[in-house]
Amino acid sequence: MKKLLVMFFVAILAMAGTASAYQAVLYDAAGNNVADNPVLLKPGESIVLSYYASSIIPAEYDEFFEYTVEEVSVRAGSPAAADPTDITIEFNTAYNPDGFIPGGSTYMDTGVIKVSLDANAPEGARYYIEVGAGGETVEFQTASRTIETIPEFPTIALPVAAIIGLAFFMQRRKEE
Repeated sequence: MKKLLVMFFVAILAMAGTASAYQAVLYDAAGNNVADNPVLLKPGESIVLSYYASSIIPAEYDEFFEYTVEEVSVRAGSPAAADPTDITIEFNTAYNPDGFIPGGSTYMDTGVIKVSLDANAPEGARYYIEVGAGGETVEFQTASRTIETIPEFPTIALPVAAIIGLAFFMQRRKEE
């Protein structure tokens, strides 16, 4: 019975350590709003994002952690020419939760992540990105977004104009 109790407490402690991992969310560049999902970019455009973390334990205060790219992949349904190398993710600093938001264990690292879409990325492609921050002894949570390429104006405008023109043409023939 004593052995069973010891094993129970060890299991509870192990779960408590796992539960102390922080949660992460990607925000806009200013850190005011959660970043759109999906993020819409034209080929050649970039977006700056902020990294928000909550449930940081006191032992992690004032430590430096490294930002990491956990995954960049092409979503199903994308054009065959889409490639994970169409996306570039850069970090302009290490993660240092030294400016906690009043009231506890949350931290906003504003404007630290730059996501760039290659100028040759195919229209209509969808990519999945996942970034995180952490160290050797600290569990870290990742935050993700879908990045979609939006077509240039003529790609949208010309078919719409053609449909409207065809509708006028058909209406005029109908009147004759």
